[in-house]
Amino acid sequence: MKRSPCINCIIIAGGSNSIYGIRTGIVEDRLGLDTRAQGVVNVALWNEGFSFSSYFQWLSHLQLKPGVLIYSSAGFYSLNESALSDGPRQQLDGESLLSIFSSTRLITKLIGKDVLLRFDDHGDLANYRCSAQFDPIEFKPFDRRAADRFIKHIRALGGLYRGSLVYLRIPPAYISRNQRSDWIAYFGALRKVFEEYKLADQLLNFPPQIIVDKNKFCDSPLHVRREFGEVLSFELAHDIKAHVLHTIVP
Repeated sequence: MKRSPCINCIIIAGGSNSIYGIRTGIVEDRLGLDTRAQGVVNVALWNEGFSFSSYFQWLSHLQLKPGVLIYSSAGFYSLNESALSDGPRQQLDGESLLSIFSSTRLITKLIGKDVLLRFDDHGDLANYRCSAQFDPIEFKPFDRRAADRFIKHIRALGGLYRGSLVYLRIPPAYISRNQRSDWIAYFGALRKVFEEYKLADQLLNFPPQIIVDKNKFCDSPLHVRREFGEVLSFELAHDIKAHVLHTIVP
């Protein structure tokens, strides 16, 4: 990102689903914001820094004072027993994975490959490469303990950006056709927990898009193709107008 996130902007946080799936330039244009005073900036990190604590640490070093935070996390799909711990700190060639992320998010090493992802001024992914070799997202039963832990993370982000409005976006995912009913039941359980915590009104898009068409995705069940990401960006702008915009426009 060449420009600094400005005061009272909208920031998009989360993982690689946001890097592939949101064109913040489109969102900004559709909202009709005066970019001299406001804007939309994508501060998503690959795999959310490989742990929430790492991502939180990275965000805390950026000078962000957003009016609105939109958290778009693949974590919505992993509220199961496997999400109850971060596991051992991941390493790559002997160094912490977090250290491969600079303040401009250039990634020079990723999973043992030479990779350079370039980002534009909005923080969006500038170059795309897609592969057809990936499977639907794996379904695992909903776990209330994992949901409670995830909500603690959401509240931690709210604390980091005290005074900012926090909204939640469930990214679209490619699922197996024969598990569609399982995912519907899963998200029904998720909504009940969010209602208990009085967070249901912060969900921008519920129910989420659970998609059986693989052609909409790029190289994983959560990375959409650029053209579908543009459609999703128009939809996100609509959701922001409906839920958020009147609260932040001067």
